[in-house]
Amino acid sequence: MAGDPAHPTILVVVDHSRGVLDTVRWAAREAAICGGVVRLVPAHRALLGRLLARLLGRSRTAAVLAAAVRAAAAVAPRIPVELSGTDAGTHGRSLLVAESAAADLLVVSGRWWGRVWSLSAGPARWAARCPVVVLPPACGGLDPTRPVVVGVDGTAASTAAVDLAFAFAAGRGVAVVAVHTWWDRITDGEVEDQTGWARVAAEEQMVLDEHLARTAATYPAVVVQRISCAGFAAGALVELSRRAQLVVIGSHRHGRLGAYLVDSAGRALVRAAGCPVVIAPVAAPRPATTVGTGGRGG
Repeated sequence: MAGDPAHPTILVVVDHSRGVLDTVRWAAREAAICGGVVRLVPAHRALLGRLLARLLGRSRTAAVLAAAVRAAAAVAPRIPVELSGTDAGTHGRSLLVAESAAADLLVVSGRWWGRVWSLSAGPARWAARCPVVVLPPACGGLDPTRPVVVGVDGTAASTAAVDLAFAFAAGRGVAVVAVHTWWDRITDGEVEDQTGWARVAAEEQMVLDEHLARTAATYPAVVVQRISCAGFAAGALVELSRRAQLVVIGSHRHGRLGAYLVDSAGRALVRAAGCPVVIAPVAAPRPATTVGTGGRGG
């Protein structure tokens, strides 16, 4: 992320989907917490939509952006709201890459439009250069006292997720719930009896503890609950999301556009989670520069 740590930039992809104003409101609340700025960028429109707008001589983009500005002001009237100076319908992915490279967080809608994902969720996930927050369809009212949940699999992807989760939790004054699942070792035949089960459980608990040690030491005031269990990651995270305000997972960067590769567990989580899901790239910077570390605002 390349935003100003003192005034983090929270980018919102604005399209015509039903959930777009929810994403704007969430971004405005986040900006109020961290003393940040909301920046609105119109979603890339399909070729047919651009042609129709030209033929009819009008576009809904201006009206949608105006509604987004009003939604942000209603939630947090004192936060600055910026508009992207370029139409994403013209430049598409390249604009989103440039905008997100200068942002600290990107917020998109995960609601369904019929049987198709919101137009923002796909292109944003593949082009973003900063952590992405997806508001799932089942996302309801959020309790600011609830913890931040993070999925830990022991890889570099979850290292970035752990860093980001602690930063969010520290900024909110809440606990972190770190979840590590290891059903694969059971299905691989490593556990044949009670002794084997106890050995694997102890080894996996150590993996979790070691993976949290550095970041937990950086944030000594953040209370940490550790959950290491023989289960499936998606099911555990979905269940915990119903009692959390955020769930943070890792992803892998791939190719020059920095694509986000989220595995099947991550996709299932985004569809069913009860709170926003944050996807942290492997290349996420140190927690000191992330959204969530700022002071509480109005």
